[in-house]
Amino acid sequence: MGITPDRVTIPADLGKLLKKLYPQLQQSKLSWHRELPWFVRGFGWVSGITLPWAFGRERIGIYLKHWEPSDPNWVALAVHEAYHALQIQQAAEQYPYHWGSWHPFLLAYLASWTRHGYRRHPLELPAYAYEADFAEAFEELENLDAWEDPEALGVLCGPVPRKLICREARFVYPDSSWRLALGAAILLPAGFIRCMGELPLLFNKTDQV
Repeated sequence: MGITPDRVTIPADLGKLLKKLYPQLQQSKLSWHRELPWFVRGFGWVSGITLPWAFGRERIGIYLKHWEPSDPNWVALAVHEAYHALQIQQAAEQYPYHWGSWHPFLLAYLASWTRHGYRRHPLELPAYAYEADFAEAFEELENLDAWEDPEALGVLCGPVPRKLICREARFVYPDSSWRLALGAAILLPAGFIRCMGELPLLFNKTDQV
């Protein structure tokens, strides 16, 4: 695997599902990866993370620790991370002056993290709520192979409950402006280190299934 996670293609049916859940999410700008980025692999509690692409302005990377698309819990995790992708996309639309890791979403995330931590983070709470709503809506699939059982797949990719159709992630920065300085103090060196570590991604163009 090396320092850079494998870039993979998601099942077509997952793409269809995400298109119904997040009609405004630009999936063509998403890059899915099998495994976590090198700098978070030491944290055992991290199952997935979504980040602006290290190089450029538009691409978004979704990194999942395990690649198990037949597991409904894995699908729920993918839905959670895709919600963050929608937040990142919306943040970029609101604040267009950014590049790579120096992104308004990451700045806001780190600034609020200094106050709330992870589990009470104002950008994580709606993502977890959305994931829970999704799991509840599709709980009948819990013991089925969502991608190999045709009947289960038909339910999964069929009409989704109206409340699950999310056109906006309602990205906002809720904390005091002075905390942005703390976020920037973390983001500036962290972004540089990340760019140095992920430089090989510029030359890794191969998708794997």
